[in-house]
Amino acid sequence: MRRLIWGFSVFFCTNVFAQIYIPNGTSGVLKSTTDKVGIGKSNPSALFEVYSTNAPSAMIGGPNGRIQIGVSTSNGSYAPYAKNGNSILRVLGGINEEKGMLFHIANDLGDGRSYFKFGDDKNGAWFSLYNNKKVIINGLVGIGTSNPSMALEVNGKIRAKEIIVESGWADFVFSDEYRLPSLYEVKKHIKEHKHLPGIPTESEIKETGANLGEIVVKLLQKVEELTLYSIQQQEIIDKSIINRNIE
Repeated sequence: MRRLIWGFSVFFCTNVFAQIYIPNGTSGVLKSTTDKVGIGKSNPSALFEVYSTNAPSAMIGGPNGRIQIGVSTSNGSYAPYAKNGNSILRVLGGINEEKGMLFHIANDLGDGRSYFKFGDDKNGAWFSLYNNKKVIINGLVGIGTSNPSMALEVNGKIRAKEIIVESGWADFVFSDEYRLPSLYEVKKHIKEHKHLPGIPTESEIKETGANLGEIVVKLLQKVEELTLYSIQQQEIIDKSIINRNIE
């Protein structure tokens, strides 16, 4: 184990140009003040620690690309959006080479038992990537917004082949107990409030948006009520024709 750490340490030392410290010291290598290995730090707090205040703490790579690990020393250091003190992991590529980082799970079973998880001590794992091509997010997702207040909040257009909304339905209109408002009542409501009974106003929709499930049910309710009004009117017409034929 110590030989492995020693070889690994020498590799890092040649890349970050810092002093290397090991427990017992050796020719050209300083002795650490603990029983741990440090690069750039004489008293490492972990079994192996790389420390730097003004350069990437570690770098692994070759002629076509490399990975850097460091801590941002000022806003915009390492990345335009980095804040002072951020831990940074970035990928640098060679000329005309693709730049990217792959997270590969060496498991081709597709059983959902291998994964990458991101989380914290308070909330546990709140973002999980599984090897059965499932992504689980235990929190709020914002697209085009940095402060989502719902499970999914999108500031922009959504395009989809199909959307399924689970909600109630409006068949209660056809129940014998349902009281169908008269058309005179509907006319009075429209005259006073400038919208259909039970339907949100324009100002309400502009302020809070429309709940897709609720609004579909309300619109269906109006369609079913219109159907009943049409049936009633047809019955009146039929009775009028019959009475006229009798006369």
